[in-house]
Amino acid sequence: MTADGIVTPQKWSALIIQVKKGSYGDAVRGVQEEFQFRSGEPGKGLKVDGIFGPQTDSTVRGFQHALSLDIPSVILDWIVGPVTWQALVSGMLPG
Repeated sequence: MTADGIVTPQKWSALIIQVKKGSYGDAVRGVQEEFQFRSGEPGKGLKVDGIFGPQTDSTVRGFQHALSLDIPSVILDWIVGPVTWQALVSGMLPG
């Protein structure tokens, strides 16, 4: 990758770590923190434990469903991949 300050779709795909039900670690913690930040109530709501369990799965499902209403091309796969990550970090939908 060239360090040019521009994150193209190809660079974004190379930078993100895809997470799904059963995943664990810092990337899952990042997803959980994004959802908690969006809730406006730090420390409440989705538990930040780094485990993509039932509560995180449910939150991702709801988010992707809401996202698909605004962007019909969104695939409801319940995986936090490039599109879902981008929507999360860009604040595309309210919490």
